[in-house]
Amino acid sequence: MLGAVKLLKAKENDINGIVKIMFQPAEEIGLGAKDMIEDGLLENPKVDAAFALHVSPDLEVGKFGYKPGVAASSLDGFFLKIQGKGGHSSELQKCVDP
Repeated sequence: MLGAVKLLKAKENDINGIVKIMFQPAEEIGLGAKDMIEDGLLENPKVDAAFALHVSPDLEVGKFGYKPGVAASSLDGFFLKIQGKGGHSSELQKCVDP
């Protein structure tokens, strides 16, 4: 992303409009974009288009891919409660392996 910033800055006079560069914190837990938008990121000035960048290990080094629309899955989570009677490996007969 910093490389893109450097290239865009070098062409600043050739760009018609305003470019915002956004580094999203907490991306892996699904909170970063929400907090950034609530803090007004897409306003002052208003954002007309947005592009996201993510690591894609299946692409050859030096290449990038582009896809209009949604290009990634959503983030969901769940809690799993496992119950059982633990114990020590020296007395497995007294344990219920959860």
